[in-house]
Amino acid sequence: MDMSTTRGLDRLLAFSDATVAIAITLLVLPLVEIAQEVQDKPVGEFLDEQSFELFSFALSFVVIALFWRLHHSMYEHVERSTPALVRANLAWLATIVFLPFPTELLGADQDQRLTHGLYIGTLVAASAAQAAQKWLILRDGGTARPLHSDLVSLGLMTAALVVAVLVPAIGLWALVILLLSGPIEHLVEARS
Repeated sequence: MDMSTTRGLDRLLAFSDATVAIAITLLVLPLVEIAQEVQDKPVGEFLDEQSFELFSFALSFVVIALFWRLHHSMYEHVERSTPALVRANLAWLATIVFLPFPTELLGADQDQRLTHGLYIGTLVAASAAQAAQKWLILRDGGTARPLHSDLVSLGLMTAALVVAVLVPAIGLWALVILLLSGPIEHLVEARS
């Protein structure tokens, strides 16, 4: 199949949107399952008991939505796709559709170092695949935000992964480091 046509690009983007929608749907399925356990328990008490599962769902929903929004804006002015861009997009989609798995593991009280590493590691892989797409788009003459913003995010996310794995007590709080991306991007832009 020739993806280097406009129709091929449209199909790629429709497939990407559908895959992201499925990943978001997969996030809510564990919540639907635990909702059957409410029975005679007051809903407020039940929600309090399930607060971490609800937080995990909300976090991953926001993460997937942000990745999708960046993906959408990145392809806004792309006219054609290439086989390399399709492969990079598929790698990105694999990380997005995988994210519900580590999200579900966050609620388990197992090896938090490994769970947090798997969750943030998935985000690192998604960021790397997204940066690869951006690089391919720019290389082929497409217009998009500068690549350095993706590289800053990728670097900070990698730092969060290292912190979460080396200091398990910090866990997902390591993602707070991503708040530095705006100021660092401004510094990089000022130096460019």
